[in-house]
Amino acid sequence: MEEHSTATSPGRAHVAANEASRLSSLAMQQIGSPIFIFDEKHRVAVASRPAARLLGYDYGDLIGCTVDSVLTESALKHYLAYVDAFFARPEIRPVELDGKLSLRHKDGSEIKANVRLASLPGLPAAMLMEFHDEQKFLPPESLRDALAAIVGDSDDAILSKTLDGTILTWNPGAERLFGYSPDEIIGQSVYSLVPEQCSVDEAGILARVRNNERVRHFETRRRCKDGTELEVSVTLSPIRNGAGQVVAASSIVRDITEARRRDAELRRSNAELEQFAYVASHDLQEPLRMVANYTELLAERYRGRLDDKADLYIKYASGGARRMQKLVSDLLTYSRNASQDRAPDRVSTRALVAEVLQSMQSTMENAGASVQYGELPDVLGDEGQLWHVFQNLIDNAIKFRSEAAPRIVIAAVSSGSHVTFSVTDNGIGLDMKHADQLFQMFRRLHDRDKYEGSGIGLALVRRIVERHGGTVWVESAPGAGATFSFTLPAVPDGLR
Repeated sequence: MEEHSTATSPGRAHVAANEASRLSSLAMQQIGSPIFIFDEKHRVAVASRPAARLLGYDYGDLIGCTVDSVLTESALKHYLAYVDAFFARPEIRPVELDGKLSLRHKDGSEIKANVRLASLPGLPAAMLMEFHDEQKFLPPESLRDALAAIVGDSDDAILSKTLDGTILTWNPGAERLFGYSPDEIIGQSVYSLVPEQCSVDEAGILARVRNNERVRHFETRRRCKDGTELEVSVTLSPIRNGAGQVVAASSIVRDITEARRRDAELRRSNAELEQFAYVASHDLQEPLRMVANYTELLAERYRGRLDDKADLYIKYASGGARRMQKLVSDLLTYSRNASQDRAPDRVSTRALVAEVLQSMQSTMENAGASVQYGELPDVLGDEGQLWHVFQNLIDNAIKFRSEAAPRIVIAAVSSGSHVTFSVTDNGIGLDMKHADQLFQMFRRLHDRDKYEGSGIGLALVRRIVERHGGTVWVESAPGAGATFSFTLPAVPDGLR
């Protein structure tokens, strides 16, 4: 029959003591501050891992080191002057030695430190040493004062609250934003600031904080003392006690009412401008087509019947009408692409480039141009809009060619979340001081009589690329060709 006893044998007591010692050592290793415990022979018995890192040791190599290995020669004198009297009284009795002890790094260099010594109860032959690198840490009082100043001077509302929403602290920024003084609001429920339609959202984000989650830039509404409502961005963070348990929440509230109003106004203005450009360019097409057609008929049927000046005037009128047609057509394309907002889809850029080149076959043959491209990765975007990107860049490379036949190379490099494409030509190049002008509407670097174009193509390229979340740039030099590069979103792993 098995016998159970509540008495503790000496062997078990020894095992329990060893286990407690082992657990204490493990716990000490996990402490976030640099701490040593020295034994009666002034050797490192236990240390925290930050202590080992600060002195340049592997943790195992530090244990057993003597005190003269971790203190400089001058610091050792101060240490020894205190140690005898210190061990004479075994109670916990912190002694501050700020600036009097310098630590010795493993490489021999000196680390200035603020040090606190304390004996340990029940272990009169052991002493705890806690230190902070004075170049990296503020004294606690200074740190508290600095944090208080930051909170007090902040333009944002900063408050803390219990996990059920009772307001605990209230900074001047919160008073300015909501109109409540600290005496009026502290102890009240945060729901007094929350419009009824937003109460479910507030309960949801408080639940997330209780689950130790930080909530960043949550956009919602808040109600002021006078009843007005504000558009706000809220960031909530859990407040933990010494045991790591979430006991409260801090909240930073930023008023975004005016920013939202300006954004809405800007979007409305842009939409109106885009609609105007679309309608104007669309309605201008038909009368311009008539002007161009009839001036060409005049040129064909009456060439030579009038004087030379009349023929020249008709030529100017016909050319101007055709240029205006091209300008209006490009403007219409620009407006359409600006206003379209289709959901992005997987696009095969290799197939897309092949289609673009097929559509430009006549232009390429007339210029003697060739285009080289290899494997091009798929991207996430609007295929119709990306067609215009490649078409305009290839057309640009052909248009601004040198005396040599145009040679164009299209390449791509994948890099994480995006793909960088490049279109390189052997054309006339450009001075990089003019690079920013290339992507502006109607800006031209060359005379229209020498190089045709509306000045919209590269502006359209930039707009489409930026709508896809990318950037576009050029690298060139006069007479050395040009490389136009742009980024597009890569296809996410889930769609590959």
